[in-house]
Amino acid sequence: MAEVPDLSISPQLLGSLVAASTAFTIWILGQFIAIFAGFRKKAKEKEKFVRSLYAEIDFNTTDMSIFLASPISYETFRERVRENPEFTPHITDARHTHIYMKNIDSISATGSEYVGDVVYFYGVMDKITSKIDGIYLKSFTNISLEGKEGIIRSLYDHAEEAKLTGENLLKTMEKRYKNYKLKRKNRAFGLPKAEKETLEQRYASFQSQYDRIRAEHEMKS
Repeated sequence: MAEVPDLSISPQLLGSLVAASTAFTIWILGQFIAIFAGFRKKAKEKEKFVRSLYAEIDFNTTDMSIFLASPISYETFRERVRENPEFTPHITDARHTHIYMKNIDSISATGSEYVGDVVYFYGVMDKITSKIDGIYLKSFTNISLEGKEGIIRSLYDHAEEAKLTGENLLKTMEKRYKNYKLKRKNRAFGLPKAEKETLEQRYASFQSQYDRIRAEHEMKS
């Protein structure tokens, strides 16, 4: 009768197999944890970027609203230019583009369906900056009155364009990232009411005195 081979595993071999299996399982779990941690880190970085970009667009959009809420008087502008051909209106460029410019390669991560609108928004902001820079060039004083007025009007057109684009962008981002609970920051338009009224009273007083002195000077002439 043939002998039956001994298929039993020695305790030493069994221990080695268990140890190897345990080590492999732990390695697999470690890989899954690393992958999960990587995804989580990227998710947090994306949220941080989206929130920062949203805040920057919100700031610029509100700035455009404030600018449009106090439109220039073209009648006053024409009168000032007629009195002094070198008159230059004071317009401040306070736009913020740090987040956009620093992360321009990552814009697509915010959502490919509206990345074009983000680029367009900042493109209009660049146009506004170019217009303002042009106003402060010496050559601006050599442009005709109609040309100067046209430049000022186009500046307001670009501001309106940026405002509308920004508002649509913000609404789109709020809908796409509902879990971020994005919300626009309330900013007071211009000066406090009391301070604004005081400045208006001072200006009215100054204008009254200016008109009186000018009338007296004309009478003497």
